[in-house]
Amino acid sequence: MFIGILIVIIVFLFFYFLGSKSASSNNETNSISHSENDDKYSEYFKIMDLRPKFRDYYGRDMDYPKYNDKYNTGTEFKLRQLLLLVWFSRTKKGRLVTTSIPQYFYYDYNINGNKLLQHFIARGWIIEDDERYILSDEGKKLLNSMQLCGNYTEIINFHSV
Repeated sequence: MFIGILIVIIVFLFFYFLGSKSASSNNETNSISHSENDDKYSEYFKIMDLRPKFRDYYGRDMDYPKYNDKYNTGTEFKLRQLLLLVWFSRTKKGRLVTTSIPQYFYYDYNINGNKLLQHFIARGWIIEDDERYILSDEGKKLLNSMQLCGNYTEIINFHSV
């Protein structure tokens, strides 16, 4: 029994000292000069400063929204939300009920198209007729009163920042 305990203690001490020497020698041999990395990082940042800036191309910062909500529409909706109403007015026969609303309304204008569509239906601006969504007379009257129905490029140019 005594010999077994003695062997365990010797093995423990052997691995303890062997492990501490190898760890300290690895730290000494694997040390990296920070001056070499600093040169590489500074070169990287110099190259990154040479790339085109988002502001130079788009006239705004990357996190600045693509729209402004300053225009008073005379309704509870913002102008970017009424663009969905314009989208529904673009077809003569209306849009199919199964047609999905383009994702750019969500990504570019931060609009939940399906939810906003339900608001337009509740106000009677869009009606469902023969499996199609069409603008009601109230919806057409609203767009005509805002002078938005004729020239779509004008509304989009006014709406952009």
